[in-house]
Amino acid sequence: MTTSHEPSASFGAGDQPGEKVEEQASGASTESNGVTGAQQATLGAPISGSTQNSTEHMQAPLNGASRPVDNGADGSADDESAGDLDDLDEEFDDYDEYEESESPARLSTLLSVLHWPPSRRAVYVAGAVILVIALLLPATLVGFGARGAGPLAVHPTPTITPTATATPPQNVTVQDPLTKRSTRWSEDQDCSMRDDGYHVTDNHICFMAGVPIKDSYITVTALQVVGVEDLSYGVSLRRVAEGYYYSFEIDGSGNWYFYKATDSVLTLLASHSGNPSINKGLFHANTLQVRATGQRFEFFVNNVKVGQVNDSSYAEGTVGLGGNDQVEVIYTNFILTQPA
Repeated sequence: MTTSHEPSASFGAGDQPGEKVEEQASGASTESNGVTGAQQATLGAPISGSTQNSTEHMQAPLNGASRPVDNGADGSADDESAGDLDDLDEEFDDYDEYEESESPARLSTLLSVLHWPPSRRAVYVAGAVILVIALLLPATLVGFGARGAGPLAVHPTPTITPTATATPPQNVTVQDPLTKRSTRWSEDQDCSMRDDGYHVTDNHICFMAGVPIKDSYITVTALQVVGVEDLSYGVSLRRVAEGYYYSFEIDGSGNWYFYKATDSVLTLLASHSGNPSINKGLFHANTLQVRATGQRFEFFVNNVKVGQVNDSSYAEGTVGLGGNDQVEVIYTNFILTQPA
């Protein structure tokens, strides 16, 4: 196998209570008819055919029976009659109070029930019932709809699962730490294999010997040790002849570029400035990777995809590592994989 290197190409164009009801007791006016004329005479009341409706006279007991009156010479009968009248008045008063208070008491009981605060257990039970109804109602509606119950029918929207693009399996074709000399890489003033890596200086590209490579993943670690930070360097691929190839490059300012060289004139196909995935400055290593599959090229820096582009100018060719004017770059851990 033979190896080669060549100078880098130059640039070209490029989201209420109710009312209290009182019942007037009427027993006083009606019960007085049960008193005999003799009793009225004894009490000193006038006797007449009309009914006396006054509480000044004796009133009959509640059961309608007449009450005997004892007239004493000392006037004790009057006292007893007066006492009896007082007792009767108290009985009727108690009866009136009972009749008057019975209806309001029932109304008050009803109002107290209406204003009765529910217990905590009742609140919990009511809340649980409401929750169960709320949970079961949608399922019930959907169940009826699934059987075609008119407007309740529900047709679920099909879920579309995105299909990931399968990555073709790769076989490792070359895995080289670039710390030992071999016939795979050229050796001269601008391309030299040392103990710390493969040194590429000035405006040269050092190509790997071998047959042309078509689809492949190329990975390598690059460390700039000399030169200004705005000059780029990187991986060249699909070199079909001298001055005809692609090149993926970065610089120490955090920019990346993808060029196409035609007759040693560079045309910029894609680029990005200030990419955060690129370690800036001298003595800061960056791992570069180009995935070339047909006319599709994908670019990664430190395992982060930074861009992609399509171009069909060159289908296959050799692989190389490049530098730039007054720049020195050390390359290590070169890996080439190809589809299985």
